[in-house]
Amino acid sequence: MSAWKKFLAMGLASALLAACGGGGGDGGGSLSAPAAGSMRYDVVGGVSTLPSNRSQIPPENNSPFWVQLNVRVLRANGSPVPDGTNVNIRTSNVRSLALSILDDPATTDRNEFAQFFGTVFAPTVAGQATFFIHSQLDPGSVAITASTPDPEQPSRTLELTIPFTISQGPPPFERIQIEPARTILPANVFGITPFWGSPFIVETTITRRNVSGDLLPSGTVQVSLNPITNTAYSTLDDPATTAINEFDQLIGQGTEDIVAGKLTLFIHSFNITGQATQPGPFTLTITATDPSTGANLSKQQLFQIVAQAPQLPATIEIIRQSATLYIQGSGGNNTLLMQALVKDGAAALIPDPIAGATFNNVQWDIVDQGVNGGEVFRGVNAAGLAVEGRSIRVR
Repeated sequence: MSAWKKFLAMGLASALLAACGGGGGDGGGSLSAPAAGSMRYDVVGGVSTLPSNRSQIPPENNSPFWVQLNVRVLRANGSPVPDGTNVNIRTSNVRSLALSILDDPATTDRNEFAQFFGTVFAPTVAGQATFFIHSQLDPGSVAITASTPDPEQPSRTLELTIPFTISQGPPPFERIQIEPARTILPANVFGITPFWGSPFIVETTITRRNVSGDLLPSGTVQVSLNPITNTAYSTLDDPATTAINEFDQLIGQGTEDIVAGKLTLFIHSFNITGQATQPGPFTLTITATDPSTGANLSKQQLFQIVAQAPQLPATIEIIRQSATLYIQGSGGNNTLLMQALVKDGAAALIPDPIAGATFNNVQWDIVDQGVNGGEVFRGVNAAGLAVEGRSIRVR
């Protein structure tokens, strides 16, 4: 065989040997799937349970009803995935556990941290997506599922399950509670000064609790009454201040101490200036700061002062200027302002007619039969029209 033919035969044999694996090896030519990425989670503080939030207190700093959840996504080589990789999480029971994300400063109309979701996603930063777990009304076991596309093969999905427990939380409570003995007081039209058992005083208890529902051992609240034209408040007498009796010290607003979670206020139907009080509503406002979370708290209670007699005209009083009045053409003052003060049987001012009423409830008459100096009344009636004469009806 010539040399070139021998060379060709050897080349063909080598090619065949390579094609069939040379009699050994790993089966030749098959490709294995790339290694998968991975997911990990971390609940801050290692928390695995929260008390149920039966009072539905909104999220606040240091509240016991929420905790931060971090989910990390890594490539197969252990490096973090690119920023902006979305991680989805969902809860198996929204009545027990809800989810939220970090607040987005670009959305100034809402706070995403306080927006609760059953399913939500967040982008990664340095491989980590941040979420928040919030307890809700019902206790129970909940599964939180996190998922994201595999960074090594996007057609695959990485997934992990986070077990969590919501335990039975404290019974529903208010951090500021206002409990008046009653909310209706009689009008103190004669300005009777305070005394124990007075019908013009209502004892009111203020209760303060922290975010966990426990009574505060100490602290302060701010007290305000509005309007103060018909009301004031006082407190229990302090035995340390022997010169004054705080029960008699009537004020409209102030800072008061909490003792063992309680504060006793006395709400008075009494004007600080000693003037008669009139029927109408007023509001007690209590404000405070939660010592645990720093949240500003506020609660209001509406009271009503009522007349002790039907709110119908019983007496009328004429109020007039003391200036001298001269007849027409004399060159002196010929105009005098007069007002009618109409009160009910308890000496309280009767209410104004309701809007739209067409009746006139006061009549003015000049009883002298002569014309004299041309005296007339001028006023405005219920229809809003100017009226003039020796006898007029006005509202």
